[in-house]
Amino acid sequence: MVQQKMASPKNLKLWFRQNIWECLLAGLILISFGIFLFTLSDYGVSYDEPVFYVYADRMIQVYKNMAVGENFGTLLDFNEHPYYGPAYLIGGRILIGIFQAVFSGLEIYNAWHIVNFLTFLLGAVLIFILTRRVASKPASIIVVGLYLTQPLLWGHGVMNPKDIPFMAAFLATMVTGLKMVDVFNHPDSGRETRKGSRTQWSRKARFGFILVLFWVGIILVDRFSENFLARLLFPTQFSGFTTTLLNFKILNLVEFGFLTGIGLTGFILFFRKSPARIRWLILAGVVSGLTVANRVLGPAAAGLVLFYAFMQNSKKRWKITFGFVGITLLVAYAAWPFLWDKPIYRFFDSLRVMIAFPWIATVRLDGIDFPASDLPYYFFPKLLAIQFTLPLLLSAVAGTAVCLKWLRTKRQNRGTGVVLMVWFWLPMMAVMAVRPTLYDNFRQLLFIIPPLFAMAGVAVDEFARWVKAPAFRIALVGVGLLPGIIAGFWLHPYEYVYYNGLVGWTGSIERRYETDYWGTTMCEAAKYVSGQAQPGDTVLFTGPTLSQLFERCATLPFTYVFGPSESLAEQPDVAVFWSRFDNDIVLYPDYDPVFTIRRGRTVFAVVKVMP
Repeated sequence: MVQQKMASPKNLKLWFRQNIWECLLAGLILISFGIFLFTLSDYGVSYDEPVFYVYADRMIQVYKNMAVGENFGTLLDFNEHPYYGPAYLIGGRILIGIFQAVFSGLEIYNAWHIVNFLTFLLGAVLIFILTRRVASKPASIIVVGLYLTQPLLWGHGVMNPKDIPFMAAFLATMVTGLKMVDVFNHPDSGRETRKGSRTQWSRKARFGFILVLFWVGIILVDRFSENFLARLLFPTQFSGFTTTLLNFKILNLVEFGFLTGIGLTGFILFFRKSPARIRWLILAGVVSGLTVANRVLGPAAAGLVLFYAFMQNSKKRWKITFGFVGITLLVAYAAWPFLWDKPIYRFFDSLRVMIAFPWIATVRLDGIDFPASDLPYYFFPKLLAIQFTLPLLLSAVAGTAVCLKWLRTKRQNRGTGVVLMVWFWLPMMAVMAVRPTLYDNFRQLLFIIPPLFAMAGVAVDEFARWVKAPAFRIALVGVGLLPGIIAGFWLHPYEYVYYNGLVGWTGSIERRYETDYWGTTMCEAAKYVSGQAQPGDTVLFTGPTLSQLFERCATLPFTYVFGPSESLAEQPDVAVFWSRFDNDIVLYPDYDPVFTIRRGRTVFAVVKVMP
């Protein structure tokens, strides 16, 4: 008779003790998500969100059109947006569809903010896993606390559908990729328990490979023989009208059905019957491909993974390279419709555009307005030093020093330490040397920030060696987290406009640095104007995008005009300006400022009325 173990308070207590740090991680995630949901309605929409979410809908429509054999060429003609990989937007839009099916009254921007913030929280989990490679579980939990209390990241985590998702995707590629290499280097971790599994796998792999080649061959012949497959299967229905629809698309409906079925069958077969190393290879390759399909800089993550593989001097490094790169390319191609026509040319064209993005305005640093294409070499390191909390920066510096000492040793995690330093310092030096076009501070470079947290974890462990008293340790953790917590509450809902004590905190920077460069203050301005103005009043903005951000939160119908312009028939009743480019000072100076959105002496936006 087999005695079954029943769950008991004693067993639960033992399980909790064994997994206490994972439980604390889950607690931090749930608390953060709860705080976010409680304050969700406070957040405005950022400048890039409206058009970016339209782009998401267009990319979803591309796949719908492709699946039913309809033309999708015009959907790819959407300003510069096709140069951005749409993988995150597609996944997010699908998730939002599920949310709205359950919560029918969920507003689209709030839904996107939830998805964005969940991605930010996923980054916290990935930070924990990454830091565990070089630090203890307690140190990794403290680092997650530092991550969640960075006002800059929290703010971007709500309304930035570009840079936080790419940072999380980059992180995911690194976490899965490094694990993949470790599994290949330690065969015992992927040993099969079934007798003859290797032989079975080899046979199935060969059969699957031949099957894929067979169907790919049919598809290629089909493309060059005017869709013979569809004509063979549906001879009567295949009319001239259908032929026209198939002219500009990657697959017709028949081909799409074949490939989808083969792909799903193969994916399930691989994961159920393959060794652990193959499962990790597939997972890492898929994640890497989606990262590339998020932003053209995604291959940098794959490069770091391969650098780690070769640094480990594994005998299987070439197998890893070909398998990992191959899966990455296939997934990236499938998830980025812009590449379908001319993949190599369009990929490098995207890289060219992203490096020298045609942004013609100026960026303010130290009170000086620099052209975005001609920034000083110290632009990025200066902002990095003043936009994160000092405890994080000091810990990261100390952790880097410890990792440098590891280079002289044969520590097991020395390779990870080297990868972390390359991940951060190589892009840092490249940006300083090349000086690419940057704007909105350094949000485009958030993907190189995660190593700072892992380095901070190394420093926390080192501090713990010197500080033995538990009460003193707890006090140090509190001191490390407190600056970000206090600043986050004070700045809310403009957490991303954070500057630390090196420049006198956010309330003292006045007009020396960029503040609300994404116009999220338009929501608060709309709530104020709605309570003071009359329906139908004329409200002036410098452009239609800001009026769109304003209109979302307005509770009264207004007439929106854009200026200053000589073509305006009459003076507006209300003018709403952000402080960017000093618009609030230089435009309509004779109007009376009646409402100012600010923190301390730093102005974010102003509402003016006709005198």
